[in-house]
Amino acid sequence: MVTPQAGPGPEPTNIHDSGLECVFRRVADVASWVPDHDVISAGVGQDGDLLALATTKAASQHAVAKTMSPGGAEFPTTRTDQPYKATLVHLNQDGELANYLELPETFVAHPRIQPLPGGPVFGGRRPDAPL
Repeated sequence: MVTPQAGPGPEPTNIHDSGLECVFRRVADVASWVPDHDVISAGVGQDGDLLALATTKAASQHAVAKTMSPGGAEFPTTRTDQPYKATLVHLNQDGELANYLELPETFVAHPRIQPLPGGPVFGGRRPDAPL
C-alpha cells in the first residue's frame, strides 16, 4: 500500500503539472496477507485505510478476462466462465490488518471495491444481467 502525502519531503513528484507535490511512502505489502494471489481491485478510503480484493493467480485470469474482437479491439468480459473465490483484505492507515474476509464464489467480472464512509461497496456486473 502506498499513501500520498502532500507537502515538501524527499523525492517530491509534480502531479499533472498542477503544482501539487506528493511524496509516496510504502506502508504495507498486501501480498504478505494473501500469498500466491493477485490483487484484482483495490481502493483507499478517506481515512487512509486500504481495501484490496485478491484471488488466486489462476482465478484472476477469469476475473479480469478480456475478449478480442475480429477488428483487434479488446473488451472486458461481462461475466466469468467459471466461479471464483475472492478474499477482502482491509489494512488500516498504519498497514496493520483490520479485517480479513473470504468471500463466497462469484461470477462477477472485473470487480471493483470502493471504500466509502459508512462501509465499502463491492461492485461489478451481475452474472444474471442481460448482455
